Amino acid sequence: MSIGQDVGAPAGAVHPQDFFAMFEVAPGLLLDTEAVRRRYLERVRQLHPDLYGDAGPEEREMRLGMTAHLNDGWRALSRLDARAETLVRLYRPGEDAAAPVPPEVLGEAFELGEAVDDARRADPSARADALGRVHQRLVTWRAAAERDLVDLGGRWDALGEPPSGAAELTAEHRQVLDAVRGVLGRLKVVDRLAREVEAARTGEPER
Repeated sequence: MSIGQDVGAPAGAVHPQDFFAMFEVAPGLLLDTEAVRRRYLERVRQLHPDLYGDAGPEEREMRLGMTAHLNDGWRALSRLDARAETLVRLYRPGEDAAAPVPPEVLGEAFELGEAVDDARRADPSARADALGRVHQRLVTWRAAAERDLVDLGGRWDALGEPPSGAAELTAEHRQVLDAVRGVLGRLKVVDRLAREVEAARTGEPER
């Protein structure tokens, strides 16, 4: 497979499948990220401008687009949560990758948000302690969500790669993807609260 075949499409205009195929891995959550990284670095080196000093403007622009596409692919596969989102978008195109969270999660998130608001109004010492407690809760939430993604990745791999096309997914594959979307919904809440904590720490105004 040539570089042009791997990364010829412009960044942002490709199907997520290309991010897995680009690095020659089957779609899934439990990838050998070190092997993916080696392939990424090797292909980026092959596109380095110093190797094409005599290239014309069109070829330079093409290679810049190919490099941007490689960077998009690496970002999509290098982290577990990003791989989960990429996998969902591959097999559930047109849907939000993150499912709505259940009421009990929203309730706890509301309590943490209230704690952040209270911390904003506290003196600096109390604010730091309160935000530290919220931060620790979020760390625990994220760790639990990532453990769930690892478990779901094992279930996905055990089922084997599904037939091509979202319409041909088995019921078992759909169940795993539904569960992945649920975890991504929880992580979306964690990320939002983490931004609120950071804003409170730095004194940014409430949004």
